[in-house]
Amino acid sequence: MKKCKLCGGSCVSIGNGQYQCDCCGNTYSETDFISLQERATIEAAKTKAAEEVKAKVAIEEAKIRAQASSGAELFDQCKDGVLEIFCRGKRSAWSGSGYIISADGYAVTNAHVAADDTDGRACKDITVRVNDYTIKADVVALADNKAGRGDGIDLAILKLARMPQNVKALPLGDFDCVRTGEQIFVIGNSFGEGTSITSGIVSDKNRGGFLMYDCATNPGNSGGPVFNMKGEIIGTHVSGRVTANGSKAQGMNYAIPVSYVKQLVKKCGIIL
Repeated sequence: MKKCKLCGGSCVSIGNGQYQCDCCGNTYSETDFISLQERATIEAAKTKAAEEVKAKVAIEEAKIRAQASSGAELFDQCKDGVLEIFCRGKRSAWSGSGYIISADGYAVTNAHVAADDTDGRACKDITVRVNDYTIKADVVALADNKAGRGDGIDLAILKLARMPQNVKALPLGDFDCVRTGEQIFVIGNSFGEGTSITSGIVSDKNRGGFLMYDCATNPGNSGGPVFNMKGEIIGTHVSGRVTANGSKAQGMNYAIPVSYVKQLVKKCGIIL
């Protein structure tokens, strides 16, 4: 029961956090009945809550700075092994991405990047750019002879005509160690406009046999590498999710697990 501070009468609620004495008619707000000790407790709680929010913000800002730093370092570490691929077929030209896997110039991309757009056979006119070098490349193997439209794996092996001194092979990671939710990076030739990097997380390690993730990708990223935080390749970007109306779903991209790349490399007799 709340008591009037003037006459000691009982105060009843009249709405909106207001109270009125039923004896003298004096009115009060809710805070008028809070003791000094209670006020101190409330203020302490507010201060603690504010400090907790501030600490959380500081942690998130530190994570963002660390991510930006790790992304920049990874890009510098790996860009000299990521390929910008340009193909000219019998009817059209297109672009894609890829990555070097051996010191003697073997590289990986998608079959639908390396295959001709007319018959699904190996494209005869492929040029790659890496670290400001322009190099010719030949198709060594198409894992999916239907250029991504068949039942095979949408992977291809290329052989670069030469390996400049400051171009390097990139390490293949262990797919068994990949965890859903871990931080990843994608480097590729988005829209054929040059090498760029995006970041995200593994959304699902096994979505129908593919690695699902939310890094931003675009046409031109096909065949490019997906990296873990160590700079190891854990997948090869293959496609984004397309909705029923033909638009691209946001944050739903797919990569072929690196374990399939290792199988193809072994089948081709390539020594890493």
